[in-house]
Amino acid sequence: MPRADNGPPPPANDRRWLEPDRALFPSLEQRRYPVETEYTADEYVELIGTYSENIALPPAQQEELFRRLHARIAERGTVRKLLVFELTVAYRPR
Repeated sequence: MPRADNGPPPPANDRRWLEPDRALFPSLEQRRYPVETEYTADEYVELIGTYSENIALPPAQQEELFRRLHARIAERGTVRKLLVFELTVAYRPR
């Protein structure tokens, strides 16, 4: 379902979210690992069928969403989904 906050993750060099923790953890490192996965229409509909916001939809709305997504992906062949795994390691001196 389209939402205003549905967008790509912030750039890897955007570290503003770490700043409040700098006082407690002066030595703080973050690494990002982007992983792109390609799905067929069937695979993608099966995947999003596990997301709680889709499970909570009324059955008719859920069925319509899945039907439309499946048709659109099948028309293109596949869809790619980008996941970004983040690792943050911090050291707090005693």
